[in-house]
Amino acid sequence: MNTLSACLIVKNEEANLRECLHALTDIVDEIIIVDTGSTDKTIEIANEYGAIIIQSPWEHNFSKARNIALRQASSDWILSIDADEVLLNPQEVLTSIHSAKSTIGGFLLSVQSYFDRADGGKDVFTTNLLRLFRNNPNIYFKGIIHEQVLQTIFAAGLEVAYSNIQFLHKGYNLSPNEMKKKQERNLQLLSYSLEKKPNNAYNLMQRGKTYMALGDNSKAEADLRLSLENATTDSIVTPQSLNYLGIVLFQRKEISEAIECAKKSLEILPKQGFAQFILGECYSETKEYSEALTSYKAFEASITTPDPLSSVAGEYAIPPEQLWFRFGRTYIQLGNLKEAEISFKKGLSFNKKEVGCLVGLADVSLKLGKKNLAIQFLEYAQKLFPDRIDIQTFLDTAKSFNI
Repeated sequence: MNTLSACLIVKNEEANLRECLHALTDIVDEIIIVDTGSTDKTIEIANEYGAIIIQSPWEHNFSKARNIALRQASSDWILSIDADEVLLNPQEVLTSIHSAKSTIGGFLLSVQSYFDRADGGKDVFTTNLLRLFRNNPNIYFKGIIHEQVLQTIFAAGLEVAYSNIQFLHKGYNLSPNEMKKKQERNLQLLSYSLEKKPNNAYNLMQRGKTYMALGDNSKAEADLRLSLENATTDSIVTPQSLNYLGIVLFQRKEISEAIECAKKSLEILPKQGFAQFILGECYSETKEYSEALTSYKAFEASITTPDPLSSVAGEYAIPPEQLWFRFGRTYIQLGNLKEAEISFKKGLSFNKKEVGCLVGLADVSLKLGKKNLAIQFLEYAQKLFPDRIDIQTFLDTAKSFNI
């Protein structure tokens, strides 16, 4: 028999909790909630769904709070979910646990996060996270923040598998100020942890990422390099630190070293897409367009057929229309206008307001002698982004063409 416990930690989640718990009611045998000090209607809502509620003061440690919930779970499997997440296909959870081989310790599931764009659309990013795992005393969360159970599953001699389970995550759709506050909170927690263990490679890598998000690449680089110094040769932290360091170096136009970081990362995780994307950007910058195309295609392949270990390590995500814009841009440089046109149109099929693809199609149209079509694309782009001087300049140029 395979029973299921849903485990959550919450604080003041009245706006999200009901939707989250409602999606779980038909599949879970129990709901365990660790509340770290709610003052709104969170507890009232949790009681509506018969949750087991544990009051625990917040000790600035996500793993500690999550592990309190795990210790109370009595089912065979645990689904770890946050209040701002919604399980989209509940029956897939049951399918996964009922069909699981004895060697499987946990399942990766797909988490869709979205951000509202200025043009009224949404950017949707998908990541694979390990949120469904066996209730085993040897499996527990580690890390004061960005907590994971992966290491303990492997240490228990168990494997990780993919599933078709999907979550919708609403927690990243924040204003710039709210996102900054979230990153500053993360920075505080990571710095506190590093005061106790200053050579912890994982926390150094995570703090480096946080500094990048806050726009401090100098401190980010210092942490990432220190992470690489302290990570063991077989650590999954190493390729992650190399990738983020590669981004820092790319942004500083130190392209050769950025390429070196990406290649070293690929030696450790050859099926990943993150390092391939970095190489694509670097080769585009150095005008090595054939190499850029190869890397972008490898990045696309990693999305189509993801590698479990690379997914757990943390892949890079961009909206699909932006990847197809890069394909189109690269094909133009290679003189393949047909493939460029196909790529830009593919990008617009994901987002009809993607300005890069609109301008790209205008460029291709002009090169093919289709002046009126180019003007149509540019006028639409200008309508969407009336303050873009570059679009207006291109439009004026297109109108002046004698074709």
